Amino acid sequence: MKRELSPLVVSTMADIFRTLAEEGIQKRILFAGQGEIPDYADGKGWKLTFHYVTKMCDEDSTILDDSRKMGKPMELLLGKKFKFDVWEKCIRSMKINEVAEFLVNTDKADTYPLVAKSLRDIAKPEKKEHGHTKKDAKGHCCGMMSMTKQSLGYPDLDKLMAKPEPLLFTLDNVKALFRRGKAHIGSWNPEAAKRDLERVIELDSSLTKGVRKELKHLEQLQRAKDNEDREKLRGKIF
Repeated sequence: MKRELSPLVVSTMADIFRTLAEEGIQKRILFAGQGEIPDYADGKGWKLTFHYVTKMCDEDSTILDDSRKMGKPMELLLGKKFKFDVWEKCIRSMKINEVAEFLVNTDKADTYPLVAKSLRDIAKPEKKEHGHTKKDAKGHCCGMMSMTKQSLGYPDLDKLMAKPEPLLFTLDNVKALFRRGKAHIGSWNPEAAKRDLERVIELDSSLTKGVRKELKHLEQLQRAKDNEDREKLRGKIF
């Protein structure tokens, strides 16, 4: 029997999508999360960790930034006036372990190059920009406004700063999905395990090796289970 969402849940989801649209953000869910959307109350004190991929809206879907390639996920402390508040609005609309894409209008994404510069600088050890060290970069964006009048040090960001465009962000916590897939193996729910693990490969190819290992392990367990069931059936027949 097909499970139907309650009118209350549908209404809540519709409200969230409508509110985001009013903010110049279009959301598309790629992988449904777990439970309900957390109640962040006043939004203070919540530390959220997520991976992100930033893409241009051109024919090639050019990737600007990928937190996995930078070596660490993004950490966002709600209520701390992060320089790119679009992310906070997006995260507030997501369930735990949800994966979603957000198409952000130009006027809401125009400060991204400045934020991206800071994040890239932080990811590069010992990198210095006009007298500022990596440590300085974390809390300093060279006056933000003055930075718009000089090179950011990255040609793609300079181009985007000169001519702002809509951006597409994918926000997710795929490793949590990987852990859930492994948990399904442990509790012997093979179909759910395979579904989660194959989805991980789709979302993050860098985890392919580890996922393939778990899928192979799942196949071995499945064969052993099938052999055990056949032996039990044979014993009942004879």
